[in-house]
Amino acid sequence: QTIDVVWFNSRRMPASVFEVEHSTDMKNSLVKFVELQDFRTEMIIVADKNRKRQYEQTIMLNAFNSIKDYIYFWSYQHLSQLHSRTSELKAIQDIM
Repeated sequence: QTIDVVWFNSRRMPASVFEVEHSTDMKNSLVKFVELQDFRTEMIIVADKNRKRQYEQTIMLNAFNSIKDYIYFWSYQHLSQLHSRTSELKAIQDIM
């Protein structure tokens, strides 16, 4: 209920979950992901690229060992690029 964004697969199971970390403590999002560790879903932290080092240091804490292989860090710029490329692909598909 407190996850920022959840993408569901065709069976309506969580395929990817996103937490946007603009100014809050990254540990709070990672604790939410620990609660989801029984789901083998992509877990993505979205934040400013300047916070990547903080993410890397936090994810190495023993408390997050069980989930660290399922979590990715995306910068705002990376997410924006993915959105743009997806929009371009959709436009090409619509032409065909």
